[in-house]
Amino acid sequence: MAEAEHYDIEEMIEMSVARERRAGEKVASKERREAAAAALRARRAEVEERAALKRMSENPALPTEGGNGGPSLDAPPSFDALERIGMSVFGTHWEGKLGAQAGIEERSIRRFRAGELATTPEAMARARLWAIETAAELLAAAGEADLAGEVRAREQAMRLRNTERARAVHAANLAKAKAKAR
Repeated sequence: MAEAEHYDIEEMIEMSVARERRAGEKVASKERREAAAAALRARRAEVEERAALKRMSENPALPTEGGNGGPSLDAPPSFDALERIGMSVFGTHWEGKLGAQAGIEERSIRRFRAGELATTPEAMARARLWAIETAAELLAAAGEADLAGEVRAREQAMRLRNTERARAVHAANLAKAKAKAR
């Protein structure tokens, strides 16, 4: 009976492959699988970030996301958030200094401030990661290794989430481009 079931499965797979080929969807099917896999990786990164947040919440000295009354870390990027990061570290003339440290062009920061350009998620992500990395270094230098470790765990989770999101967007864009090319 196992052979009969195996044969049925093999036959169904062959029929499915033939159907996809006839419909010209072989490439599209692969792209859908890749996009689904990228979405799953992004979801896994979010779960890992939540686990890091949970570890942080177990330490009452570290506020959880939104727990200190600040904005959510997943809030849309805004110049105000970017400005808070820059001002808190560098003071009034922060644009060029933050830009150099976080890898954001000073001209882009000036355009964000003037409203000529919307603050991009990439710029905000770079600024946040730089701020968190800097905070971990400062905590370690101050002898707070346990807090620095928690902040570094948060940083790693954010980097992983950003990477997975970028992969998911890239896979979706590739699928759109190939579908358009047909």
